Amino acid sequence: DLIMMLSAGIRQLTRALRRDPRRGPRFLRRGNGSQATASGVSSPRGFVGASFVAGMLAGGAATGVGFWFWCPSSETNSRRTDYRRKLYVMRGVSGSGKSTLGRDILKKELASQGLVGGIEQYPPLARAFILSTDDFFADLEGANAAEHYVFDFKKLATNHKQNQNRCEIAMELGITPLIVDNTNTCLWEMRPYVELAKKHGYTVEVVDSMKGQDLTLEILKQRVAARPTAGKEIPDAALERMLKRYETLPDDPEAAEAAILKAENPYPKKTTQ
Repeated sequence: DLIMMLSAGIRQLTRALRRDPRRGPRFLRRGNGSQATASGVSSPRGFVGASFVAGMLAGGAATGVGFWFWCPSSETNSRRTDYRRKLYVMRGVSGSGKSTLGRDILKKELASQGLVGGIEQYPPLARAFILSTDDFFADLEGANAAEHYVFDFKKLATNHKQNQNRCEIAMELGITPLIVDNTNTCLWEMRPYVELAKKHGYTVEVVDSMKGQDLTLEILKQRVAARPTAGKEIPDAALERMLKRYETLPDDPEAAEAAILKAENPYPKKTTQ
């Protein structure tokens, strides 16, 4: 069954690319309200359900690879936004809904370009857009790419730098949108990302998940305890420290950006002689 499905998908791709080899994956007929999928079943409004699953056993583990494409109809295509480099800097105490909000932003941004398929829910793909220092503490395991999180305080500074390097590489490649998903309780923690954005021509939007919520320490404790990812338990004392050091940011975007760029790291690096 898998071989037949893969073969059917390849045949669909081959025929489509022969019709229009310049357009890559955005290739099927446009404007007729439905398109053929890899399985030969039409899907509405131009969605190409070309999901190819290649199963292979390696050491007893099955590996699946899926591809999601969107071929917009003429109506959808007319609403697509122009290409623009955009950086979202998330901030919020653990348990405030920051990561969920970041995934929602990614979903809406991709949908505005006509791309759907749940990429924001699949870590191996979402990590191309959502940049979290936590990723360097979390391996992806199993058929569903579940995150296995193991925190090591000794690696925290190194992993923050790794995430900044990753962000710069993504900016050099022009990937957009980019979403920095860290707590960023202090303004200076956001400064490296804002500086990178200015260097590479990205507009910046800071998204505070704490706004509009009456989040007490008890509510945050309950939310953190309910997290599905193993290893992301946070001590009550750590949550309390986050709340105490949470710095306010001006509502005006320009003033907020200026405040971030002026913020200084109170823990300067030690220089070696």
